[in-house]
Amino acid sequence: MLTSRYLLDIFDLAFDEHPAGSLLRQQVTHLTLLRTEHTGMGAFFYMEADRPIPHLAIPGDTAGTSTEMLDEVEICSIELSLLADATIHLQDGLIHHVEIWNKGGADYPHTDPERYELHQTWRGTHAGRTISR
Repeated sequence: MLTSRYLLDIFDLAFDEHPAGSLLRQQVTHLTLLRTEHTGMGAFFYMEADRPIPHLAIPGDTAGTSTEMLDEVEICSIELSLLADATIHLQDGLIHHVEIWNKGGADYPHTDPERYELHQTWRGTHAGRTISR
């Protein structure tokens, strides 16, 4: 089970209004963090499911093209000089990893930030929803 409040918050905002948001949220309940790779200005958080979950894979569009990434969340932390984009990468309709890239140029922390703001960056009925911790 994924225990990172930070990653869970990113998923929460990213899945709002997504046509397959319900399936994506169900996937999260089966995920654990496999490994983290730091790149200096960012990080990759690789996930694995606790059991096979192909029944929760999100379907492709009407042309059969699958969604490969969701990138609608921005991360801010003034105390860490962090202004970053969070991108959720999918593989065969399943959550594979989260990529975070700090646009502010500062080194990305090696632990989850304790204080941060997450902002949705698209328009819709929940546009502008923010999570602050």
